[in-house]
Amino acid sequence: MHLPHSVASCQVAGGAVNWRLVQNYPWCDSSYESQAFVRALRLYRQDKGSYESWEMLLGTEEQVLASQVMEEVLPWLQSQLQSRVKGKKAERIRQWLATVQASYSLVLEQLSVSLEALRAECRQTASANQR
Repeated sequence: MHLPHSVASCQVAGGAVNWRLVQNYPWCDSSYESQAFVRALRLYRQDKGSYESWEMLLGTEEQVLASQVMEEVLPWLQSQLQSRVKGKKAERIRQWLATVQASYSLVLEQLSVSLEALRAECRQTASANQR
């Protein structure tokens, strides 16, 4: 997964070094749309029982939504494939990572198309309401 705007930061606490990704959010500005997106995502995650800070809030809106979908799909995907993948451990890991990357790519592609269609519909509705 490629996150072009990511920067790593290091925090030392109690002798332990913790690395964390810090994001320059290209889509996160003070607009109402961006604030609504972040709030809706936070409320959705809280509804699912996730109250911690969310490191996956990295990338474009499409990447963030794809990461959310993958977070929910991966346990199911693993349960379906784990017993069916054969071979040595290194080969099973390689196959799993290829499966995850292919799944992420499909999810990202479908989300991008759907989100663009939604944006176009919203622009059209806003334009019609201004007349």
